[in-house]
Amino acid sequence: MNTRTVTAQNCSLFEIDAELEAAFDQLQEEREITGNISDEAREQCMHLFAELGKKIDRIAAYLRTQQRKANIAAEEAQRLQQRRRSAEQRVSDVKEMLTYFMRCRSLKRLEGELNTIRLQTNSQPSVQIDDWELPEEFCLHTGSIPHRLLEGVMEYLPIGLKGEFLQAMINTQPNTQLVRDALLSGETVAGAKLERGSHIRID
Repeated sequence: MNTRTVTAQNCSLFEIDAELEAAFDQLQEEREITGNISDEAREQCMHLFAELGKKIDRIAAYLRTQQRKANIAAEEAQRLQQRRRSAEQRVSDVKEMLTYFMRCRSLKRLEGELNTIRLQTNSQPSVQIDDWELPEEFCLHTGSIPHRLLEGVMEYLPIGLKGEFLQAMINTQPNTQLVRDALLSGETVAGAKLERGSHIRID
């Protein structure tokens, strides 16, 4: 490639870099042979340096443009997400109002000219749990701590406090599936019960 035709617009960063390296090799070879560097060789190097700078500026400008587009898209996504949450909350509020209205009047449906709103019983009962009354065997115990840190802490704890420390490090939550299975099989679980709720359906 003729280095005089190399431009930031029609060549990649790698191509300009390769041309610049070749120009330097030619410049060094010329110096070894003639003891001088011709004006043409200097101009070739200066031209390539200039085009390299232009290419870098074009890449930087492109990155800034794309980043601005990404930021705008992120802001728009956040705005739409907020609108979605707001709309979903309004749907939930209206359905709760309808459920309350229909239950108070023992209504199963509301008839309009074009639509029917029904209060339907859920096919599956939901589990209602009082965490304070739920027996420990119906709980999940999870926790995480690096072994090195745990070993170091336990070494300096009095024996009477080790159990209390480990208890504090564990996260306890109801094992909802275990509770559900027990209740469905007819067991009585303290602090837990099955309730068959209802939902609004629009026909």
